[in-house]
Amino acid sequence: MAASARYGKWVDQGLSAKAVSPMHVKVRVLAIPQAGMGAWAFHGWQEKLPKSVEMLPVELPGRNSRMLEDKGQSMAELVGDLVTAVMPALESKPFVVLGHSLGAWMAFEVCNEIERRRGPKPLCLIVSGCRAPQLHEPLEHDADRVMPCLHDLPKGSGPGSFWEHFDRRYGKNPDLASDGVKDYVEPLLRSDFKILETYAPTRGAAEKFPFPVLGCGARGDNRFTPEQLTAWSVYTDTFAERWFDTAATMPKWSTPHRYLVDSPDAFVAFLGPKCEDLFKNKPKPPPIRPGAYAVANKKGALVRAECDLASAQVGDLLPVGTRVTVEEAVHVPNAKPRARISAPVAGWLSCHVIAQLLG
Repeated sequence: MAASARYGKWVDQGLSAKAVSPMHVKVRVLAIPQAGMGAWAFHGWQEKLPKSVEMLPVELPGRNSRMLEDKGQSMAELVGDLVTAVMPALESKPFVVLGHSLGAWMAFEVCNEIERRRGPKPLCLIVSGCRAPQLHEPLEHDADRVMPCLHDLPKGSGPGSFWEHFDRRYGKNPDLASDGVKDYVEPLLRSDFKILETYAPTRGAAEKFPFPVLGCGARGDNRFTPEQLTAWSVYTDTFAERWFDTAATMPKWSTPHRYLVDSPDAFVAFLGPKCEDLFKNKPKPPPIRPGAYAVANKKGALVRAECDLASAQVGDLLPVGTRVTVEEAVHVPNAKPRARISAPVAGWLSCHVIAQLLG
């Protein structure tokens, strides 16, 4: 099976797709890379993870397998299209959202968008190498006080140019040594940096997620301060940090900010058991109780009638939006709950993923 065939063009698993057996998967990891990079940044991880964890590396438009497509013009556009594309995969298995650097803010907005659509809750949001969204303003909070904004700097490699400051921040990557390669990748980098440097969060700092947030970073990363990573804690009542010391395993030219690309083994070794632990301790579904509901999921799940059904998928048993009255619910240990319904069709309805869709 081709990597792109399983989940569409927004997910490129590369050759790792062959290493995944859906019957063994318990947790999916939607992984969003940093500025200028694509799904390849996470290729090779799958083979090092438990069979229960499946990587969904995000391929954004305008790069690699989607090079001929127009680049995303805004965070809102990219996040909206991404969530539409991957929602079926996230509805069918518990999942974690992971993002590094710019990808961390995008992962944050993906969680916001899923919530707006009444979608399933992630087991955890894992953010890496990035200050908290409420500190988005680059002139005030970017740790680079020399040149906080890069996207509109002059071309070339001379003083004050885009490449002078890019190399200063991220190291002189030997893969970007030639002018031809620089000319090829510069438009993509500028596009991503514009999204990064003009970003504003759609969620206030006082609005907490009903799931954990885990902040990760490499020691010595000068793209943010430890306090700026800790500031993610305002978005949840369950926050933790994890720091990685990868200096000894990084290429000499690189910087700690690139640890997930240039030295990811310690993080990957942590990620697998973390996902398994999140699955093991996932919240128990709340019980179904008698009352008014509406069919809103292709598996026949129910949500309360007052919930927004605009994003619902086609139901298998009753049309989406059908209002029903639950008269009786039966909960059998280790089995899916069932509800006896009336109006407009009387009978019993299996209630899959009820915990994720209750209003």
